[in-house]
Amino acid sequence: MSNPIPHNAAAEQEVIGGLLVWPDLTARVLDVLDESDFHVPSMARYYRAVAALHRHGKEPSSSTVVEQLAEWVQLRDSDAVDLGSAMVAAPMRSALMSSVRVVADLSTLRQIVKAGEQIVAIGL
Repeated sequence: MSNPIPHNAAAEQEVIGGLLVWPDLTARVLDVLDESDFHVPSMARYYRAVAALHRHGKEPSSSTVVEQLAEWVQLRDSDAVDLGSAMVAAPMRSALMSSVRVVADLSTLRQIVKAGEQIVAIGL
């Protein structure tokens, strides 16, 4: 029986929502997180879109993220609703970096678990 993969979907959603509600914090978040830190695929896609918008000098919002996903032909029917839910789940401005730290720490833990599994597989 395998253990669940360490992740916190709520924290990932809070980060995305926080980026949409507090776009001026985008650079700080991008300094800490990478797309690969997200376990939930849709949250990773949204984060990639936010990062791309930031690189092009555009402010992330639910509409600009949807536009970016559409440009990449990665838009799904549920994206607008998911982004709206993320905005509702956004933490207070002062708490956003705490959610970022949770996502980053769990990403590190997933990497450790994966390395451990690889070591065990080699040893068998």
